[in-house]
Amino acid sequence: MIKIKEIQLQNNLTIEFEDLKNTFLPKLLDFTAQKSELKEQKSKNEKAFESELKNLLKNSFYKDRYLGNRPYKKGEADLIIAEDKNASSKTSVLIEVKSPLDKKDFISKSDINKKSFHQAVTYFLTEIIEKQNFNVKNILITDTEEYFLFDAVEFHKLFYKSNLRKDFENWYFKEQSGTSINDFYKQVENFINDEEAEIEFSYLQFPDSLIAEISNALNTNDLNEFNKPDKFQIIKSTYRFLSPYTLQKEKAERDGSELNKKFYNELLYILGLKEYEKNGTRLIDRLPKNERSEGSFIENTIEKIIFERPIHLQELGERRFVEQEGDFDKALELCIIWINRILFLKLLEGQLESYHSDTKTFKFLTPEIIKNGNKLATLFFHVLNTPADTRSKSLQKDFQNIPYLNSSLFQITYIETIHGRISGLRDDLTMPLYKNTVLTEVQDELPPLEYLLNFLDSYNFGEPVKQDVQHKTKDLINASVLGKIFEKLNGYKDGSFYTPSYITMYMSRKVVRNAIVRKFNEKFNLNVANFEEIKQYTTTKYKPEDIKQFNELVNEITVCDPAVGSGHFLVSVLNEMICAKSELEILYDNENKPLQYWVTVENDELKIYNKRIVNQEFEYKTEYKNGIRTVNPELQKVQTTLFREKQNLIENSLYGVDVNPNSVQICRLRLWIELLKNSYYTAESNFQTMETLPNLDYKIVEGNS
Repeated sequence: MIKIKEIQLQNNLTIEFEDLKNTFLPKLLDFTAQKSELKEQKSKNEKAFESELKNLLKNSFYKDRYLGNRPYKKGEADLIIAEDKNASSKTSVLIEVKSPLDKKDFISKSDINKKSFHQAVTYFLTEIIEKQNFNVKNILITDTEEYFLFDAVEFHKLFYKSNLRKDFENWYFKEQSGTSINDFYKQVENFINDEEAEIEFSYLQFPDSLIAEISNALNTNDLNEFNKPDKFQIIKSTYRFLSPYTLQKEKAERDGSELNKKFYNELLYILGLKEYEKNGTRLIDRLPKNERSEGSFIENTIEKIIFERPIHLQELGERRFVEQEGDFDKALELCIIWINRILFLKLLEGQLESYHSDTKTFKFLTPEIIKNGNKLATLFFHVLNTPADTRSKSLQKDFQNIPYLNSSLFQITYIETIHGRISGLRDDLTMPLYKNTVLTEVQDELPPLEYLLNFLDSYNFGEPVKQDVQHKTKDLINASVLGKIFEKLNGYKDGSFYTPSYITMYMSRKVVRNAIVRKFNEKFNLNVANFEEIKQYTTTKYKPEDIKQFNELVNEITVCDPAVGSGHFLVSVLNEMICAKSELEILYDNENKPLQYWVTVENDELKIYNKRIVNQEFEYKTEYKNGIRTVNPELQKVQTTLFREKQNLIENSLYGVDVNPNSVQICRLRLWIELLKNSYYTAESNFQTMETLPNLDYKIVEGNS
């Protein structure tokens, strides 16, 4: 018999407060009120409930899509959501609706072999075979109180790629004479009974008893009220469940590293650069002469290079103080080094704020603290590259909360020893603001460093806002977005070729899981065909020595990217290896106990969810007891486990080579950023010192592969 398995809905869609309060909640309130009336009338009319669900969906999310019945050669689908507003456009979502007062034909968590499921299978096969529509995303079966959501990929695998397809074609095209639609339902029933397989579903239940609480919610603007998990979690879950991001998979089709053009264009402007197109390729160069600002980073750096040429170059004569070929390239290399460090530190700052519930005392990249390039150089080389207990007293005032990172990112590079550090830039210059600047409250020109820091502070470099419902907030700039920007800056001459997240996710998943299957087959003399069978093998053995052996086997996998670029593929592999361990149930903590959290990959980012509490995402947070910082032991255990796993895989499993030395630096930076996401305060230091980052100089190297 086909078994069913409930899975957690993977959708971290952030809900805007205004959208929930003004758009969705009133429609949901009306929907539940109308249902209550129908139930009081003891109506078993499916069409009546179907009509109310249609109104809810249409008025909430799908105003620009066709939403209605779909007639077939034999029968009619109850409700479909089309890809656009044209009634003839392809079906995207199939919906089978039953009355909540008539449960005999409705599926349950323990039994899908009911008429509602047989109908859904029939309509799905009709879409493919009659309509030639392979674009169905999801199948929803509901009685307007319980909602069962099945991925169309699961239906395709079980019912189209099987003998049932032939049975359907024989019935549909009358090769089996005298058979009715109910006869085919019987064939589906027998198929479900006979087939040994499993199908996954996501589940939502929305009890009408919440009407009063929803009504009260409409009368408050208190954001905290909307974020109380016990009271409004089901409303937020309903919003996510019914939105196009879930039903039509809109979110899954977006690139997690999608470039924030507003951020990118203004950052280029502050640097003194501009992107342009040449022969279909996007390149980066200096701004045109009539648009240049003396205060921009690139012009300031070029001036520094010109007027600090070594005095022994007498053969240059008067040309010593004239811009020469190659000066722009040197200046840009310096600017990229500096901006890489600054952007990395913005991520660190955001991380520290999130660890301490956004305590502003952990902000350090502000114009009030970083007054000039000299103070920035002090931060680079005297703070981040120096253990906290050996720093001078003068550094404690502004940088007492900044951890020692032990990263070569904050060591002076060769080009800096030749052409100077950021401390050598003039700090008496200003530059006009970008025409579409995000700094809407600033009118005057600003010094470039102050401009840069204020600009960066207008974005969110921490984790996504943890409140499910929020007012309008700063745009999030995550590590994937920065990776794309690093790649574009690095490829300024020849253009960049950044692989989209959905491709690297697909590639890394195939590479890692196929390698795991091969390793287990060889080690244990197995003959399994896919990763799912390996999962069945590992989850039936729980002895510590077995788990250790399974872990070591996965850790033996090594991956080398011979043209590593920004390191995007290696980051995807890193995430996938940890996710695979989680699915194999071999992700263990330092005490050799299984981690009570699921690890998944969403939009090329690791997401960690509590196994015991639905939809609770993991957050590493500090606490203060009697003025002393401490961390909840469970949170500490999860964070250290993730850091340890990442560090072990980065140091022993991942390798990269690139002919471009700047790419090598950027790749190291990306891997450091991934570790930074799970950096933690060590128990050995009484939670005063953060774990340091490893040396990656021998892992990611320059070379012509």
